[in-house]
Amino acid sequence: MAPKTLLVHIPAGPAPNIGNIFLMPVGILALADLLSRNGYPARVLHLGVERLSRPDFDLESYLEQEKIDVLCADLHWHYQSRAVMNTIKEIKGKAGDIITVLGGFTASFFAEEIMGQHPEVDFVIKGDGEVPLLDLLGQISSGGEDLSDIPNLVWRKDGKVISNSHTYKVSQEVIDSLTYSNFDLLEHAKIYTRLVNPLQNYLEQPCQQLNCYSCEEECSGIFYYNCGRGCPTRCSFCGGSIDAQRIINNRTEPIFISHRRVISELKALGRYNISGWYTCFDPYPQGDYYPELFRRIRQEGIRLNCWFECWGLPTRKFIDDFAATFGPESEAILSVESGSERVRAKNKGFQFTNDELLEALAYQHSKGLRKHIYFAVGLPFEGEEELKETFDLINRLKITYGEDIDIEVSMISYEPGSPIFLDNEKYGVTPKGNSFEDFCDCGTLEKIIGYRTELFSEEEIIEKTRLIRSAVICPRVEEMEMDFRRFADFDYCPVCPYLDECSMGQEKEYFPFM
Repeated sequence: MAPKTLLVHIPAGPAPNIGNIFLMPVGILALADLLSRNGYPARVLHLGVERLSRPDFDLESYLEQEKIDVLCADLHWHYQSRAVMNTIKEIKGKAGDIITVLGGFTASFFAEEIMGQHPEVDFVIKGDGEVPLLDLLGQISSGGEDLSDIPNLVWRKDGKVISNSHTYKVSQEVIDSLTYSNFDLLEHAKIYTRLVNPLQNYLEQPCQQLNCYSCEEECSGIFYYNCGRGCPTRCSFCGGSIDAQRIINNRTEPIFISHRRVISELKALGRYNISGWYTCFDPYPQGDYYPELFRRIRQEGIRLNCWFECWGLPTRKFIDDFAATFGPESEAILSVESGSERVRAKNKGFQFTNDELLEALAYQHSKGLRKHIYFAVGLPFEGEEELKETFDLINRLKITYGEDIDIEVSMISYEPGSPIFLDNEKYGVTPKGNSFEDFCDCGTLEKIIGYRTELFSEEEIIEKTRLIRSAVICPRVEEMEMDFRRFADFDYCPVCPYLDECSMGQEKEYFPFM
């Protein structure tokens, strides 16, 4: 009999926010659909959603009730590490006969260490998992014991950890056959797709977010979906850049999903009341893949809002087609990282100057698009002067665009497989640790960074992040033309005539790790 499989996403914490990794890896539904089409019954469960919608939900009882034989858990983002391992250990302690499988970037990077130190994990599949998971279920179904021919599999034989050849990576034929939009396989899919909608900020709209499982409003959902896999460049802080792709996925160049297949996925969203598409796959910002895709989306009459994370600066052709294709809430999101061109050049794979950035934003504005910018604090080679450049650029953008620009500031974290992880010395970074157990220990919001630079300690990075973030949310910062150093001392705030309308006092509530 074919084993019954549950693919489960285990967030780092209960609230649906970024730090708790409420977003599932986009490939989970595709794997579940692939298993189902090949005769292996499969469902997807988001443990965080279940516990929000049913506070008394018990995963062990669910597994027993549904007669689950194989539990596959994603361990993609390292923040999940402790929660995933604790959950798997608890499950295995109560239902020892269930087979446990891990996959995802973090599980892949630390596969041998996990298998050597965590007996509750039966298998880890490295990198792309379609064929390896099908092969593994085939062996489980037939009672086979020799697993040595299953690519990418890490397993045990006579107590010894075995790493099979890492030979499988998704082909064009396979990636074009996958279905990422089969939400019929996801428990409480409507709740999940609404909770991760960027238009419904859970901090500002708790009725529509945290309580949406009981809300009578018919909120629309969002589809997180990337049009391919891989990366051709190197950003210092990214655990998915070209070096990590080689190590984790055995991938040396990006692979794109065909336009035909993408159109098919987007067409399927209407039946699930999903009106938005969020995507973060842009390996060739100067290329024609997306302008041509957008043209075909218009031809098909597909109406969606789209949030597109640009890896470099978008071309005018891209912006023209993006603006003509998607709804009024759509954004082409730019990752600027630093106001310092020197720091940006040392940390970001795709290069551009501040003048080029401003020109791109002006062109977006001329097309009626909202602007959305990401900055980061704690980058290698960043000091006080570079932070002032970031501060000044943020103020310039606020003065220019006012309410028509969203600016976000975050700390970078120490990602397994990132360039700063692989070469601490080159980037002047001192980590708290490099082992899987280290990441289990530091994967909380209170320890979200995990490193210090040559110029700032971890505590100083946290302080500087709050400073720069405050420049974003202060309602009068552009009018008062504050001096960066005076603002850094926080001498200004207690005597500010606008303190009552300032949201800085709410920041600790929103960001408790600050």
